[in-house]
Amino acid sequence: MYFIDLKTQLAEVREKINVKIKDVLDSGVYLDGTTVTEIENKLSSYIGVKYAVEVGSGTDALLIPLIAFNVGMEMLYLQRHLVSFQLQW
Repeated sequence: MYFIDLKTQLAEVREKINVKIKDVLDSGVYLDGTTVTEIENKLSSYIGVKYAVEVGSGTDALLIPLIAFNVGMEMLYLQRHLVSFQLQW
């Protein structure tokens, strides 16, 4: 028994997800495009904010607010592990 039954939740929305995936694949537009705009608009409405932005990774999600608030930063990566992270306020 699982705490969250993801299999049952997926079964409830699987067909809608498959239709959207097919639409994106058929369109040939995998970045930006109307699907991304639609999701961003629905998400911003759902959470009650003016804007929502989809990003490609967790790193992008962390970098955007740092750049927006002009926080200096240095990052050093070794393979896929974060070795050093320094913020300069």
